[in-house]
Amino acid sequence: MTPTIVAECEAIAVAAYVSRGLDPERPLPPGILCEKLFGTRPKRMAGLSREGRMGIVRGEVWIYVRAGTNAARERFVLGHEMAHGLLGEHHSDANIALERRCDLLGSCLLVPRPAFELAFRRWGYAVYDLAHALSITQASAMLRLGEVTGRSVRLLGPRERFRGEPFDWPDVRKCLRGGCRSIAHPIKLVDERKWGMIAS
Repeated sequence: MTPTIVAECEAIAVAAYVSRGLDPERPLPPGILCEKLFGTRPKRMAGLSREGRMGIVRGEVWIYVRAGTNAARERFVLGHEMAHGLLGEHHSDANIALERRCDLLGSCLLVPRPAFELAFRRWGYAVYDLAHALSITQASAMLRLGEVTGRSVRLLGPRERFRGEPFDWPDVRKCLRGGCRSIAHPIKLVDERKWGMIAS
């Protein structure tokens, strides 16, 4: 994500809170936020082909999440689908840029920049503490850390994600063995069984 896209998503999220009389330093649970943004509560629905879906029903935005989705994943899905609702753009398998933008905007809605900055002043780069304080996954906390502070972060996995300033990342295997602490710190994200890295 470019800094411009990150800044745009941050601004959209804060504006969504402020325009509805909400405090962006106090993020709301996703179900309540959905109701404040669109006037409707999200619905759990069995048999959805995807984890979530945004639809327009009688002129209202409705968010659906597949029944049985675990709580942490459901939170992410709701943020993503609310982003689709705010942008007025439906899901598109062909438009990867839109889907990634909705991932980012969804994260900004769940934890607006002012709320993250407040938590960061207390917890600093302690990813586990940030995640706990903000009721998000450790991976989400790490990505928001890069988005808000500009510190380079890397989430390892099948679909690697990078946030923050551009960075020349060292060899992952070497870092995971502890051989590059002066350059980057590996972080085990225990709630999702993933690894991340933060530039030193």
